[in-house]
Amino acid sequence: MSLPAATTFGDYTFEGCSKLVTVNLPAATTFGHRTFEYCDSLTTVNLPAATTFGSYTFSLCTSLETVNLPVATTFGDKTFESCYSRLKTVSLPAATTFGEETFRSCTSLTTVSLPVASAFGDRTFESCTRLETITLGATPPTIGTQTLVFTYAAVPTLTIKVPGGSVGAYTAWKTDNANRLATPTGKTVTIEAL
Repeated sequence: MSLPAATTFGDYTFEGCSKLVTVNLPAATTFGHRTFEYCDSLTTVNLPAATTFGSYTFSLCTSLETVNLPVATTFGDKTFESCYSRLKTVSLPAATTFGEETFRSCTSLTTVSLPVASAFGDRTFESCTRLETITLGATPPTIGTQTLVFTYAAVPTLTIKVPGGSVGAYTAWKTDNANRLATPTGKTVTIEAL
């Protein structure tokens, strides 16, 4: 699908379009809630101008493999929830704010790069059972009142990579948030310099 001049999409616009495979919307900036929810054949999303996503925007897009969102800043609750089959790597270079359970049950996700993230909602990465590496920026983000890194961990160690000069700040952040970063399944969180 290509709509080169469209800029804004409301709630439920393409919900359940099960034959939609590729989305290319070069001028689109804003997406409402559940815009592509249940588009279970969707594999590729190219939204180079998009900045804001509502809740559940790509929820249950179970075939989603590639997302290009270079200027996106804000993600609502459960934006990528249960994109579990093919989404292995996510890079969001401009993203600052994430709602609750943004990546919940993205069970193939292994690597995430969020270099300017400033705030995570509760359970942002809950049940991301293969998550190994998160790259963050110079300032530790605030996190919600519950967990950031998670239950049902298949991979025993999660590495948070940060700029070299920020290792001390992140080590203190890890200590201050120990109850939210550690999990009952014994996942170990380590801080490493980039």
